[in-house]
Amino acid sequence: MKRLHKYLAIAAGVTLLTLPACKKDFLETSSTTSLGDKQAEGTQEGLLGIVNGLHSMMYAYNFGQGFGAGAPSLNLRLDLMSDDVINTQPASLREYTYLGAHNERGDDVINFRAWDFYYTLIQHTNIAIRGFKKTLTEEERKDKKIRYSVGEAYAFRAYAYHQLVQLYAKRYNASTAASDPGVVMRTDEATNAQLYEKARRGTVAEAYALIESDLKMAMETLKDLDQNNSRNHLRYSTVCGIAARVA
Repeated sequence: MKRLHKYLAIAAGVTLLTLPACKKDFLETSSTTSLGDKQAEGTQEGLLGIVNGLHSMMYAYNFGQGFGAGAPSLNLRLDLMSDDVINTQPASLREYTYLGAHNERGDDVINFRAWDFYYTLIQHTNIAIRGFKKTLTEEERKDKKIRYSVGEAYAFRAYAYHQLVQLYAKRYNASTAASDPGVVMRTDEATNAQLYEKARRGTVAEAYALIESDLKMAMETLKDLDQNNSRNHLRYSTVCGIAARVA
C-alpha cells in the first residue's frame, strides 16, 4: 500500500511538471455576463449589448424585494392609481392609496420605483448614444445593426422622459411650459461620473423638446432600415405610436 501511494505521488508530480504554465493571455478574464464602461462604449458589440439590455429591462426589471416585471408591472400600478380602483385599506398594495402615492421616501413606494426604473433606462441609453457619437469610427457607425440600435436608444430615452414628465411635473401647458418645473435632465453629454452627480431640474418645455428631438432622430434612423427581423426590437411603427402618444 505504501509503495502504491509512492507511485501515485510520483505520477502526480510528473503530470504537474509537464502541464503548460498558465500564461496571462491563456485565462479569460472578461466577464461573460456584464460589460465594463469601456467595453460598452468602445465597441459595436458593447453598444448592441446595451440596447438588448434595455429590451430585457422593459419586461424583467425588478423593483426590489423580488417584486415587479418591468414596464408592464409599472403600467398596471399606474392604472390602479387612477379613478378605476380606490384602495383605502393599508395592505401590501399600500402604494395605491392616496397617501402611499404621495410618499416620496422609501424604496417600496411607487414614487421611488418609477423614478428608478425610467432613469435607469435613460442612464443606459445615454451611454449607448455617447458611445455611438464619440467612440465608434465613421465606418462602424454606418453598420445597419448599429444604426438600428442607436435609433432604438433614442426612442427608449424619449419614452422614459415622457413617462417621467407626466409623473413628476405639471401637465403640459403651452403658455407656462417654459417656466413650469419639469424633471432632472440627464443626457448623453454627461460623463459616467456626472451621471451620479446632482443635476439641475429642467422645465416642462425642455423635457418635451428633448422628447420630440429624440423621437425625430429615432424615426429618421429607423424609417429606411429593414424591419423584417425586428420582432424583438422597436420598429418604426412602434416609435410612431410613442410619438402619437406624446403628441
